[in-house]
Amino acid sequence: MAKGSRSSEVGFFSFSFLDILACTVGVLVFMIAVEIMHTLGMTAPAPLRKELSTLSLDLSKLNAEIETLMAEARQRRQARNSIEALEKLKRRLSQQKELERSIAKLAAQLDRLKLDRKRHEDELRRLRALVPADFRLKRHRIELGKPVQRASAKRALYFECDNGRVNPFFGRYIRKYYVTKMVGGNSIVIRRRPGETFDETRAKSSDWQAEINGIDPKTEYVAFIVRPSGFDIYLKLRKILTEKGIDEAWEPLERGAINMVIEGAKSRRRFLLQ
Repeated sequence: MAKGSRSSEVGFFSFSFLDILACTVGVLVFMIAVEIMHTLGMTAPAPLRKELSTLSLDLSKLNAEIETLMAEARQRRQARNSIEALEKLKRRLSQQKELERSIAKLAAQLDRLKLDRKRHEDELRRLRALVPADFRLKRHRIELGKPVQRASAKRALYFECDNGRVNPFFGRYIRKYYVTKMVGGNSIVIRRRPGETFDETRAKSSDWQAEINGIDPKTEYVAFIVRPSGFDIYLKLRKILTEKGIDEAWEPLERGAINMVIEGAKSRRRFLLQ
């Protein structure tokens, strides 16, 4: 172990006297410089002082203008916020008016419903007053007659009822109302033009009138081919035939498919009706 070794620890206060003296002199020099500069400012020449005063006034004006602009900016911001608030209030008022109109419509509908209900209740009370106290509903059994199929020696004149119209389906009327195409030994018949309405059948130029007026009830009868949409006109025409004493028959058919073969007693060809 070496003798006279120094400790390696550093003390808390390690500045030397010269360091402290240099710092003190620097502070004194700084204070003297500040005092000199202040003295020179107070004792500056008149032109320099005038320029400094002018600059101070300009600076004050600039500060005042800045304050004014900032106040205007605040006012504009407030005005913009007020406009946005007014627009929002306007939209809410418009929505409120629409809601009030909807409520008024619903209230009017409710009033009408109440009035209708009152009318119905009054009518129901009136009808109940007309019904005897001992009234009992009786059931009646209704029986409908079934269609009768029978043979006839008379010649049939065929008419098709379709879509509220009627037209003859024989002889020269085939080419007028239908298109005939031969397939094998049969003729496929496709509709070309619509038949006559009930009002049109009452005209003198009607094909229906021409055939019905020339029919012989003793040797001929009318046979209807009835589609679903031609049932109403069939009932009307059947009533006319009954009044004239002409026999009639009918065959219900579906619409669209080839589903019937018409073969008259004197016909040379079989017709497939479509």
